[in-house]
Amino acid sequence: MGGHRFTFFCGDDLKLSKLDRYLVSSNFMNQFSIAYVTALTRDLSDHCHVLLSTVVSDFGPPPFRFFNSWMLREGFDGVATSAWINFVGYGTPDMILAAKLRYLKKEIKKWRAINHPQETVDLGNL
Repeated sequence: MGGHRFTFFCGDDLKLSKLDRYLVSSNFMNQFSIAYVTALTRDLSDHCHVLLSTVVSDFGPPPFRFFNSWMLREGFDGVATSAWINFVGYGTPDMILAAKLRYLKKEIKKWRAINHPQETVDLGNL
């Protein structure tokens, strides 16, 4: 549940309660498995409105994560150096740098998938 921590306030907020269970059918859960609730701000009532949402927000792929421990692994230096030296690009200096970093990221992902497949967790989607 998102939003406020409690859904009911009694007295001068001395007694606080929270709805933590909701009754839904199995058909609902099969259709909307990623449903969640949010406790909205209360105005005049001593209860917060609870909003049930079934919309999935997709903010695109997560950022690439680089772990310093990779630099200690065998073969990493060769992949990074090779990718940096062998890249050929054109355009303004900032465009070349951006493209070179994208190429380096792609090469690191390939090296990771080949040399450490048991640890690979689609690093572009962390």
